[in-house]
Amino acid sequence: MINLNNGESRIQMSKDTITINGNTYPKPSKGNNITQVNEKIFINGYQFKNGKFKRTILSMWYYYF
Repeated sequence: MINLNNGESRIQMSKDTITINGNTYPKPSKGNNITQVNEKIFINGYQFKNGKFKRTILSMWYYYF
């Protein structure tokens, strides 16, 4: 469970999809690396932003380090 905006968010990962608060998205890449920093979600080197996964420098930083 990950806290976002003073609420609760639930993230569930399966083989090909990821579910965030009941909304299902295609998994951005292989692996299971999930990080939350300052109410931002980073998954496998992608940042979840505005309902989409985007590759950013910050997301790569959290993925590799």
